[in-house]
Amino acid sequence: MDRPRVGHHVEVPEPLLVQAFAVERLTPERVGGGVRAFLDELNGFGPHELLALGVVDGFEWESLGYDVGETTDRAWSAIAHRSELLPTMEVEHWNAILNQHGLFDNHDDAAHFLTRYLECDDPDRGWVEDGWTDDPEYYAVVKISRLRVS
Repeated sequence: MDRPRVGHHVEVPEPLLVQAFAVERLTPERVGGGVRAFLDELNGFGPHELLALGVVDGFEWESLGYDVGETTDRAWSAIAHRSELLPTMEVEHWNAILNQHGLFDNHDDAAHFLTRYLECDDPDRGWVEDGWTDDPEYYAVVKISRLRVS
């Protein structure tokens, strides 16, 4: 979660950008071999990977771990912003248990982090389209998978 979309870091030609937005709308089950060819073409403009949020079954996907944050279209990650929310010593504790992808391997660790995050004073946490809520329902532990490239 909380990763830039295609074209946000490099100039991607418009036809590839349009294709990327179409791929983003696919469910993981509908991703096929044509997407790999598209990613190969897209990688000529910098490294790109296709991530799926939520549980994905199938040999084509590899689990990267668990993220914590908003499950809205924004897909905001509390892990990515941990240094803005938590005391330095606590950030070091969480850093030590994150995997090489910056995610939790263990669902229980991610759930504990979510509880800790919800205790923090994040000024944006309760804003929704209709105003403020003290108990936003869109925060969760989310499994992250990546489309295998080979």
